[in-house]
Order: sequence, then structure tokens, then C-alpha cells
Amino acid sequence: MYSQKQLKKYSEFFGWDFARKPEPFKGDKSKNQDLMLADVHYPFHHKALLEQVIEENNKAENLWIAGDWFDFYSKSHYRKQISIDFGTEFREGFSGLWKLASKFNKIYLMMSNHDMRFTKWIYDNAPADMLAFTDHTCPERLLNTIPNLTVVKQKTLSGREIEYIYQHKNMVITHVEKSNKDVGKTVQEVLKEMFRWDAQLALKSYNMVIQAHNHQSARVKFGNKFLFQIPCLIDINAPAFNYVFNGKLQGNPPALGYIKLAKFDNGSFDANNSIIVDF
Repeated sequence: MYSQKQLKKYSEFFGWDFARKPEPFKGDKSKNQDLMLADVHYPFHHKALLEQVIEENNKAENLWIAGDWFDFYSKSHYRKQISIDFGTEFREGFSGLWKLASKFNKIYLMMSNHDMRFTKWIYDNAPADMLAFTDHTCPERLLNTIPNLTVVKQKTLSGREIEYIYQHKNMVITHVEKSNKDVGKTVQEVLKEMFRWDAQLALKSYNMVIQAHNHQSARVKFGNKFLFQIPCLIDINAPAFNYVFNGKLQGNPPALGYIKLAKFDNGSFDANNSIIVDF
């Protein structure tokens, strides 16, 4: 945790008071429903759809974010077409989470390739002998100032914590950087890789896999497992996504949507009745 002096320093830099806590949630929630979002890419998200999703799912008990809540465009190694500073990007994304903290009992946040751009930028730009003196975990540590938000990571057999996969009860969330033009194939490929890595990843019995990252919508049955590719909530017209229209017609247009997670009374997930909602 940061000291009050450190929090004051970051509050001044980002223009946000990190000592201020959101109002705790008050109200009725359904113990049998959670909401899952992925690839929101703040501040280049689809603002109207995000507001609609939160309003339509106001009875969901918890919010799951399967990676790429932030875009961190400013820390991308790709050629920039607009100018936006890191402080603005983080403040807007953090304030969005801070406001949502008052609407859900708990928020579970996976940090994935875009969320980790700041850390990777530090690794790429700081002299190797100075890395130990950098605060490369700054975004994650500031996120932990939100009382009911948990940054989730999978603890492997060796004790290592990794960001791109996480198991909760019978559900495994992945944000693996794999792609396939055939919608629904990517999550099947991820599952096959997981079969080889189950032991090292310390995965227990599961019947539900949700793969983010691909901005696609798919639900397939593979043996006794339900596999989902969760759509995104980006604004395709934002400059950060100009690469989609690169003249090569690669891949598929992004799908917009989210997942309604059905739960049993014991808190495990009802894979059969969990659904993707597409826009």
C-alpha cells in the first residue's frame, strides 16, 4: 500500500484524490447473476453502450472485467495518430471504475496486454540497473485503493502470479493473445493449450472458459465444457482503432456486447444458462 505522502504525490500528478473512497453499494442484488465485460479500452470505449449495459444489469451482484479495461494508447509502441497523455488515460479509466464500485458488491479486474502497457514501457525504457527503483506497478497499486476492487491473477504451481488467466470456482477467464479468423476457434485453441498446462497453472475442475482479447462473440460446446468468446465495448470510430481499417481486411469487425453470468446458490457458475448479449 502507498503511504499518505505517496498517495498525495500521485493525486497531484493524475488530478484525482486517491484517498477518497467511493460510496459502498447499498441496495438489493441478485445472488444468481453477475455481469462480465471485456476489452472496454478506456477512454476509447463506447460510452452510451457501457452506460446502457450497467443500467440494464443493475441487479447483478458482481462485476467481472476480463482484461483491457484501459487502452493506454500513449504507451503503445505503434505509431500515434493523436496525442493523449498517460495521466489523462489513467485518470479517466480509474474514475470509471471508481464510479462503478458503488454499483456492485465486488469488482474483479484482470489486467491484460493493454493494461500492462505502462509496465512494459518501463521495462523497455528504463536502464536495466534502474528497474528495481521504478514504480512499474503504479497502476495496479492505485487500483487497489478502491476497497471492493480486486485485481485477479492465477497463482501457478510454482507460486508465480500471472495476469492472463484466472480461475474462480468452475469458471476460467483467459486473455490469451491468440487469434483465428473462424469465430469460436480461438477459445477452442486456448482450451487445448490449457489441457497441456493445467497442472502448471494449478487449474482445478472447470466446465466454463471465457476468452477475451479477440473482440468477438461466440458460444460453443466442446466435450463437457462451455466455451465463450466475449465481445468488446469499444468505439470503433475512436482514433485508437484506426488500425482496424488498414486496407488489408484482416480478421473480423469487432463485435459489441457482454456476458450475463448465471450462478447457482453456492456461488459457482451456471454455464448452461450464462448468455452473451450482442448489440
